[in-house]
Amino acid sequence: MKFELKILIVEDNADDRKLLRYNFENHGCKNVIEAQDGQEGLDLAKSQKPDLIISDALMPVMDGFQFLRAIKTDENLRSIPFVFYSATYTGYKEVELAISLGAEAFIVKPKDLNELWEKLNSIIKECNLRKEKTFPAEQIDNDHEYFRSYSNIVATKLEEKVRELENAKAVIEAKEQEWQTTFNSIGDCVTIHDKNFNIILANKSCEKVFGASQNEIRSRKCFELFHGKNEPHEACPKINTEQKGKPFEAERFESRLNRWFSIACFPLLDKNGVVRGVVHYAKDITERKKAEANLREIDKKFRVLFESSRDALMTLGPPSWEFTSCNQATVGMFRVKNDEEFITYGPEDLSPERQPDGRASDEKSKEMIETAMLKGSHFFEWTHKRSDGEEFPATVLLTHTELEGKQFLQATVRDLTEQRKLEAQYLQSQKMEVVGQLAGGIAHDFNNILTAITGYGHIALMKLEKDDPIRLNIEHMLEGVDRAAYLTKDILLFSRKHISNKTPVNLNEVVRQVEKFLKRVMGEDIECKTVLQERPIHVHADSHHLEQVLMNLATNARDAIPKGGAFTIATEKVTLNQGFISAHGYGKPGEYALITISDTGIGMDEETRKRIFEPFFTTKEVGKGTGLGLAVVYGIIKEHDGYINVYSEPGNGTTFRIYLPIIASKPRKETKTHQEEASEGGTETILVAEDDESLRNLSKAVLTELGYTVIEAVDGEDAVRKFMENKDRIHLILSDLIMPKMNGKEACDEIRKIKPDIKIIFMSGYAPDIVRQKVLLEDSAQMIFKPMSPNELLKKVRNVLDEGKHN
Repeated sequence: MKFELKILIVEDNADDRKLLRYNFENHGCKNVIEAQDGQEGLDLAKSQKPDLIISDALMPVMDGFQFLRAIKTDENLRSIPFVFYSATYTGYKEVELAISLGAEAFIVKPKDLNELWEKLNSIIKECNLRKEKTFPAEQIDNDHEYFRSYSNIVATKLEEKVRELENAKAVIEAKEQEWQTTFNSIGDCVTIHDKNFNIILANKSCEKVFGASQNEIRSRKCFELFHGKNEPHEACPKINTEQKGKPFEAERFESRLNRWFSIACFPLLDKNGVVRGVVHYAKDITERKKAEANLREIDKKFRVLFESSRDALMTLGPPSWEFTSCNQATVGMFRVKNDEEFITYGPEDLSPERQPDGRASDEKSKEMIETAMLKGSHFFEWTHKRSDGEEFPATVLLTHTELEGKQFLQATVRDLTEQRKLEAQYLQSQKMEVVGQLAGGIAHDFNNILTAITGYGHIALMKLEKDDPIRLNIEHMLEGVDRAAYLTKDILLFSRKHISNKTPVNLNEVVRQVEKFLKRVMGEDIECKTVLQERPIHVHADSHHLEQVLMNLATNARDAIPKGGAFTIATEKVTLNQGFISAHGYGKPGEYALITISDTGIGMDEETRKRIFEPFFTTKEVGKGTGLGLAVVYGIIKEHDGYINVYSEPGNGTTFRIYLPIIASKPRKETKTHQEEASEGGTETILVAEDDESLRNLSKAVLTELGYTVIEAVDGEDAVRKFMENKDRIHLILSDLIMPKMNGKEACDEIRKIKPDIKIIFMSGYAPDIVRQKVLLEDSAQMIFKPMSPNELLKKVRNVLDEGKHN
């Protein structure tokens, strides 16, 4: 009677499920059940126990490979044949994975259904055979009797002597029992085959491996049980005379059992040396293989981590603690060709003779190693030496480790060269910032003083006749005030607190503008040259500030060339790459304009070179320099997002290199402004709020001189109070921004609550950006900055009062 197979189709595509069902039913397989994902398929497999499973690989909820693992790990389901029918195929890896998990086949879509049936037909026939086949308890012929067991052979040989050796029979039976007990107590799978691969005997451990009893295992072919094949596996040894009695050993993965085995086959020879059978020993080494794979994976990850570290990693071995291995970062840090060359060096070869504290390196290194051995690890700073002799600071972490009875030290070395450069730059920038803040405060107070001197000087001139001899003295005084005002601007430029008027400019044009004055500045005995790139170089800059940079450097060079020489300014375009940035410790990658200013003067030593940008530092005699020239240069370049460095040696001149970011836009043509007209007076009432008495009196004097009425306030609170008393009379508020009790901004905010449209002019001796930062002043506020002349003040007052009159 033909056996009817039950087939489970697991496929998330309904059309594909329908086609497979029709195909099976068309070939006489009527008992077909369906599932749309792996989880549903697993549930049906457990409840329905199908004879064959056809499954897709890529499905929701549980994919085909997860489904296959679940089937093969279930003792009640693992014997069910499993076939993949899937379009998920990118190469042999899917097939290898499927077979390794226990699948019988992996068939790729799309496939003609008749062709698909042909591939499945052999698998279905095998399923039928398994259903119909029975295995009697004893099915061993006479030819196999010899191979049944050693005790049977001995018993046969002693059969004639049984009557005479009854006592020996008991011994033999006991030995047989002992042999059977020993045979079954072996923890690994042991079987005895004949030369046709029929299993004659199997020990107890085979039951766990094959999921069948010892009786069920006997008379089965070994390749059926191990490989799930109908013929010997190609790797199976040939048990014949060609074997010549040699054992066979191998490690193999058995996909049907989804396990790794260590296989050993020992031929059984008769008295003539002919192979009659084989003892097959199979040790399950799956867990060992997993452990080995895990170790390989761990080793791989360790190597990746070891080689990807930016720190130098190296191991040292006893007894003399020589280097045994290193990573690529070590090769680069110590400038050797490769790791093989590195381990030829000893630790003493890569350290200077003495450390910075004066101790000998070899003596101190022994102490560091002993500390690491005692504590398990030790962290310290060390001065190392590269293979070319260059010394560099580093931190070292020594870790003591013991593995498999062997001790070694792991050293992690971090090069501190760049860090020390950054620390020095940071300390320098902090120092410059502090001095800059001090300079800004000095400039504010100085501007107040200059405003008073300038104001009263101009008032005095206004009252003098043109031929009055005192007039010349006052004019000389005002010239001195102008020079002092320029000094204040230099201080603000150094502190980067001065407002800049940056526009796109052609750097070559700036140099040409300065070139006109070089001869006058440098003198007849110094040759002045400019070497400009032919094409324009555009930068975003304040051209007047760049001119000041070049003139300051020219003046500095003139003083360094006492007996004649040469001074050169050159321009070019350069690209700063990561190599430049790493070597110099500053910069951002990109296109830059490079200005090179060099002289053939006396040069400077390293200590002087390090300090030249410090404010008020000068090597000139008292009275011949303020020490602000190069500090101003530094401030301007930083304000322009640029970089400056200097190269100099005593007797070999000095070279400054300035890098400014290049832009694409071209300079705009400047338009000429009309000359300002003389200031006009007025009759309006103005509230002047100023905490500096001299400036308050000056403002009052200037304004009343031209007809204005002035109400004075000594601080912000007084300004609010005076406005409340005279709110209907006051047309304009002229207020200092920074005052005690209440600043000018706060006072005017209170006043605007009373009279929103009141006109206000703020005064300040601070730089514009500091003012807006301190009082959060809006950009539209009217401002006038100290020091200002009376004419500037009067024009500003008149312009603000007249705003809106002609609208």
